[in-house]
Amino acid sequence: MMWRSLLFLTSLLFLSAKCIPQQDSIPMNSVAQIQEGIFLTHADFRHNTAILKNAIVSTINRDQLFFLAKVMDNDTVSFKSGNTLVKLPTRNIWGFFQNNTLYINFEGRFYRVPVFGAICYFPATVETYYNTGGFYDPYFGGGMGIGMGPSGKTQEIRDFLMDYYSGKIIPYSTDKVEELLQKNKALYDDFMKLKRRQRREQTYRYIRKFNEQQMLYFLK
Repeated sequence: MMWRSLLFLTSLLFLSAKCIPQQDSIPMNSVAQIQEGIFLTHADFRHNTAILKNAIVSTINRDQLFFLAKVMDNDTVSFKSGNTLVKLPTRNIWGFFQNNTLYINFEGRFYRVPVFGAICYFPATVETYYNTGGFYDPYFGGGMGIGMGPSGKTQEIRDFLMDYYSGKIIPYSTDKVEELLQKNKALYDDFMKLKRRQRREQTYRYIRKFNEQQMLYFLK
């Protein structure tokens, strides 16, 4: 029957369409594929859509090795978008990429990301508040003691992790690394076989191993 043939053909086309992989991403085979420029948002970074150097309006010489870093060290940055001149506060910009290195905005300052991959790692300067009776750490929660004496704040260098795919930044800890490694079951199982002290000592090694095995993708 004609209608049975049509039904069979429709079903075949439907199943074939489901088997075709979604072409919504592009493999990142090298960081050299990342555009050198400013990324207004994490979404722009995932799409590899940067404000390129030649679009930036600045008195700084574009041929300087750290041109972008010097531009982003100002309070504002100006660039051309079509026929429009756009001026934005640099503290609202997600990050920039120069000399094969990513720099991301964390609380209004840009920090170099020395370990780049599916799990990114970077150190950053943070403020902790104290009085004579103890400290309060806004990043790790809670206080250490209660005091009634003079209070103030101090700066410390802390380690942070960033999930490449979500852009979420979290304070570094062994527990957080364990959570991120779960995306690679074999590597996670290997990590969890270590004693607690060994896991603390080898977290950076396992982050690098995870990144070596995890392909990164741009979004189209």
